[in-house]
Amino acid sequence: MLAAPVQSLALRYQEPASGGWSPVWPPPGVPLNTLPSTLLPGAVALQIDGAQPAWPPLVVPLRATRTSDPSAQGGSFGGGAR
Repeated sequence: MLAAPVQSLALRYQEPASGGWSPVWPPPGVPLNTLPSTLLPGAVALQIDGAQPAWPPLVVPLRATRTSDPSAQGGSFGGGAR
């Protein structure tokens, strides 16, 4: 158990092109049938309420893997560039 008692969990999704946040994915106005299957939110923000001490908002960036998106760049370790 990581957090107890949790009263709510809220998710927000960052639209990669605009950087704006939305409570739903895909963003409103984007038909699901036009959304590329490889398009991920830029990040997902989690807000956990009710746990003591309070949790700060958690923002997790998302990156496609080469398996799901052949145009994705390879990983780098140590922060250096090739």
